Amino acid sequence: MKMTLEIVIALLIALFILWFIRRFLLRRMTNRLRDDAKRQTDRAMAWALEQAEGQGLISNRQRKSVNSKGVADVWGRGVMAFEYTLKPISPDQKLASHIKEALNSSLQIYSKENKVHAMEGTDAFSVTDMWLYKNELHVDVAYLMNESTVEYLRDLKKLDEEKELP
Repeated sequence: MKMTLEIVIALLIALFILWFIRRFLLRRMTNRLRDDAKRQTDRAMAWALEQAEGQGLISNRQRKSVNSKGVADVWGRGVMAFEYTLKPISPDQKLASHIKEALNSSLQIYSKENKVHAMEGTDAFSVTDMWLYKNELHVDVAYLMNESTVEYLRDLKKLDEEKELP
């Protein structure tokens, strides 16, 4: 009886150790993938912002003031979406709309010219959200490289459709 209990405890400890190692390796792999996706998205956004500057939509100072961070922690594991902040910017909704269109267009051109990997049937990058807050323009960009990010984009579209209903 005592030996059976020891075997059960040993098996439980072994299972816990295996679970912990698997979780550690998955988290490490996900972090590495997210970091690579962020670098790729940062390069694409830098190019797109350069194009927006060339069109007179943003200034050189605004382009150089951009910083980014991941939004995946809010939406879940595997979502490759990043927030970029341009500052300062005038609170003009019409200008923000033009910037969004220009960024989306430039991101598509960049992804085609640089053969950026994306899920089949999708563009590589998409500006998913944009808002003005305290004279800063916040831009969310998704890199549609995996199913989790495509699902995230579908969920955002559903939320936007629900907002538009009376």
